[in-house]
Order: sequence, then C-alpha cells, then structure tokens
Amino acid sequence: MTRQVVRTRKVSLALSAALSMGLALGGGFFEQAGAEPYRTEMMLHGTPEDSKVSGYSGTRRKLDVDDNEHAMYGISSQERRDNPCTVWIGTESINDSAKNTGEIENLCGGTPNSRAIKAEYRDTMEHGPRVFVTGIRVCTNKKGTRVKGFQLRGVQVYEEPDDNPPSPAPVVSILTAGRININTEARSKYVNDSTNPADFRNNCKEWHKWADCPYSGQVAIGLTAHFEAGKEPRSLTGVALQCRYISRSYVAKG
Repeated sequence: MTRQVVRTRKVSLALSAALSMGLALGGGFFEQAGAEPYRTEMMLHGTPEDSKVSGYSGTRRKLDVDDNEHAMYGISSQERRDNPCTVWIGTESINDSAKNTGEIENLCGGTPNSRAIKAEYRDTMEHGPRVFVTGIRVCTNKKGTRVKGFQLRGVQVYEEPDDNPPSPAPVVSILTAGRININTEARSKYVNDSTNPADFRNNCKEWHKWADCPYSGQVAIGLTAHFEAGKEPRSLTGVALQCRYISRSYVAKG
C-alpha cells in the first residue's frame, strides 16, 4: 500500500461539484485581500452531515467539539467484561496542530479493565501534522454484536508559506487512503499503518463497510456512536462520522 499525495502549486483538493456547491452556499471560501503579504487560515463551514453507519445501529451518543476549529484525527475504545463500553475521539485544531482535545462516552457502569485499542493519525513519525479523518470502518466479533476494531482513512492539509497571493481555487491536498485487506494473524503490520491506521482485538472477526463523509472536501468533526440497549456495561455496535467542509481563506496581514 503506497501513500499517494496529490500536490499542485497551491496544493489543491479535488473537491468536485459538491464543494463548488458549498462555495456558493457558504458565500465564498476566500477573502480577496487588498494588500500583500497574505496569511492563510483554515476554516470549517456548513452544517454537520452524518455518514452511513459502519457496524450496526443502536442507541445514539454524539461526540463532538462544539466549535469551528477542531477536526477528528483518532478513535479509541476500552472494554469491561468483554463489552466495548467506552469510545473516545481525538480532535485537533485545523490551524494549530499543537491544540488537541477529545470527547469520551462511557457506558461501562464501572471502570473498564481492558487495554485500549486506538487508531489515529499522529503528528509525528509516519503521518505528519494535519491529517484528519474522512472515513471509518469497524470490525465486530463473530456474532456481529460488539465492535472489536477500527480502521481510518483521511486527508492531509498542507500549510503554505506566507506572502502567497490568493488562489482562485480551494487549497487543501488529499491523502489518498486506499483499502487494504486485514490479516488478523499479523495485526502489528496494520496498527497505525501510514495510510490506513487500524487497531483491533484478537476476537475481531468481520470487517464492515466503510462509513465515509458524504462529500469530497469534508472532514470528520465528530462521531455518532451506536450502543446496544439494556443494562451497563453496554457494548458499542457501530459508528458514523459527523462531517463538515474544510477550506482555506486568505487574509491580508496587518
């Protein structure tokens, strides 16, 4: 699996007609500054839109950061008595990779006692800064009742030097995340893979379909977690992404 990055002089994202529509609805992505030099800022816009569910639907719990600055870079879960009853998402500022936060849902009814499984795009090592989630899929146990693994795919946003004049097109680059086949006998090969980070438990038996952001140019800003009904601990059964458009704006310095 190779990591394919599309670059242009302004590092453009193939946003297609869907993002063009977002341009029209959002009143434009760029401020045509009247003086040089310029600085660029990232922005999230549009109403959050849900992806499909990977896994199975259940009682919904939303995890998100209520601002216009943070997007999702990772997910984690722990168990109590074999029930995946916690889910955590990591989020990062789209303008400052040092600003991280997160949200957690705990339906364990007590302290989880398993190791955490975690799939994430990390700012260091193989991933680099500003990689955000655009797709997720889960692995369940043999009965299909409990989530036992996660895998991600995403896009990387590249910083540009200051002093560049405004571009006539949005300037986000895409990290192409292709599909891979999971071999449960060689898990370490796929944990935090550079393109499709994944982590899963030994009783992960069935990988479900991808749940992707509905349109090109969107990134996940949160997660809708689905849990089984009944008494705690309640198992995670599926997940869906909450997505918004991401783009750059140019602003004159000073």
